[in-house]
Amino acid sequence: MEKKGQPSPNTAEADADAVLRPLMEFLDVILSIFADVCEKIVLKRILKSLWKTVLSCLEKTIVLPQNNDSLVKNTLT
Repeated sequence: MEKKGQPSPNTAEADADAVLRPLMEFLDVILSIFADVCEKIVLKRILKSLWKTVLSCLEKTIVLPQNNDSLVKNTLT
């Protein structure tokens, strides 16, 4: 019988690992190649661009609550 409600932390962690594993393996291979081939400054740009893309995708997927400062500013304006 399935339990309704919150999944157990172990299950959620295992699910997250299973979903992220292929991505992490891909990035490990690709970024290792970039590190061998690219100059340091180019690698930094690639990593910065990749990080911005990841954050943008996460922000579109996950809605985070506003902190109190931005909530007050939005209310006052």
